[in-house]
Amino acid sequence: MKKSASPFLSQEQIPVEVPLPAFENSNPEYIRESVKTLNTTFRSGVTKTLEYRNTQLQNLSRLIKENGKEFLYALYKDLHKCTFESKNMDINPVLSEIAHLIQNLPQWMAPQSVRGGLVHFADSLAVHKDPLGLVLVIGAYNYPVQLLLSPLAGAIAAGNCAIIKPSELPTHTAALIGLLFPKYMDQNAFRCVNGGIPETTEILSHRFDHIFYTGSSMVAKVITQAAAKHLTPVTLELGGKSPCLVDENSNLATVAKRIAYGKLINSGQTCIAPDYIICTKETQEKLVPALKEAIESFFGLDIQTCTQYSRIINLRHVDRLQKILGGCGKELVEGDATTYGGDISFGGKVDREDRYFPPTIVKNVGVNSLLMKEEIFGPILPIVVVDNVLTTGLDMLREGDAPLALYIFSKDKNFIQKCLNDTKSGGVCINDTIMHQVPPNLPFGGVGHSGMGRYHGKETFDTFSYSRSVLHRPHNLEFVNNVRYPPYTSTNEAIGAWLVYKSSL
Repeated sequence: MKKSASPFLSQEQIPVEVPLPAFENSNPEYIRESVKTLNTTFRSGVTKTLEYRNTQLQNLSRLIKENGKEFLYALYKDLHKCTFESKNMDINPVLSEIAHLIQNLPQWMAPQSVRGGLVHFADSLAVHKDPLGLVLVIGAYNYPVQLLLSPLAGAIAAGNCAIIKPSELPTHTAALIGLLFPKYMDQNAFRCVNGGIPETTEILSHRFDHIFYTGSSMVAKVITQAAAKHLTPVTLELGGKSPCLVDENSNLATVAKRIAYGKLINSGQTCIAPDYIICTKETQEKLVPALKEAIESFFGLDIQTCTQYSRIINLRHVDRLQKILGGCGKELVEGDATTYGGDISFGGKVDREDRYFPPTIVKNVGVNSLLMKEEIFGPILPIVVVDNVLTTGLDMLREGDAPLALYIFSKDKNFIQKCLNDTKSGGVCINDTIMHQVPPNLPFGGVGHSGMGRYHGKETFDTFSYSRSVLHRPHNLEFVNNVRYPPYTSTNEAIGAWLVYKSSL
């Protein structure tokens, strides 16, 4: 077979056996030693220099580039990801983030001068961006490379030490990262801890200066409670039911392709995947056949045999999806139309042992059905019919938790503005899906139930830094300070009030 010039495998090469280490958990002694060692390293100041940060960022980049074949194989084994999705949605975003950080780091690290006003006419005022210390990054299973190593890159760029904890569900990818990490990264400053609930519980018993978690809201509550014991700040990248608001004047063929694309990458296991559609009855009847056509154009008529369609992470999640789909055609509460599970109009035939869950469209879904109870995180696309998207539809959104993403499809500027004004979400993408998380200069994150904090680009650097105010006053001109010293007089009071007022202008 001809060797590819790329460090990554071609699509045809993916199913080749690549030796990977056995999945090993890290014991409590190792975790305790890691926390102690990394805290000592941070106090030494070695991680704070630009040279050190750049070196470690370059090492992280090499870790990925020099092991492309192994990463593609691991992602294939864990999630059946094809080369395109693995490279462009999981691996390359990390390389892009690292390059962006290295390019901008000198500017971001530099103290930022600020204006002081009349009281501080002789002073030098600046804001320093200092590292927080020892941080913990806990990754997610759906994009096990990007969602672990991109935040780590920001932590390194900000001058911190870090422990990373890969999700234990993608066992091949977690084991691979655990194997490679000590070969490339400074083990006095950065450690990888593999394992499940026991290991995570042990890690969370220790004090960190920041915790960055990506995953479910249920686990986020556990992490937040553990962090609260040490007053540790947290960044939570969660999810939620990200809706698509479809205006009837949209080009539905285009809308269908963009929604189907965003929904079905990684078999729907994306935190910002379109969770459901809100539209009128007339729009639904036109949109459903357009969605079917789009899906078949992507994956063909026999989707299970398509090498570019991913699998669900494990059988437990296959069963979870089947359970919520099992409510279709039924009412949770007899006589209550809002609990109607909807009508399957495409897909629905599951191969459990293959972890194959097909793209599934469900129309006429009740707002209180099983499909609308929680984030789907799979390839099921419910459609909720309303009489008017801008009234009933927006009322429905306001009554629920704020989603991580909001998708608006319309040619009408007034429709778009109304949706923006009357809703709350972590981010918004108009006339497309998921693409708002790509630009490094757009902060990414949730609000309320969908998360707290932001990252990507400078926001990642800022997340792992704190703003330190520095005022430098010279020794001379002491006579100016006499106005603030006791004994206080009415003259001093008047002068002081005038100076404070002038300094605020």
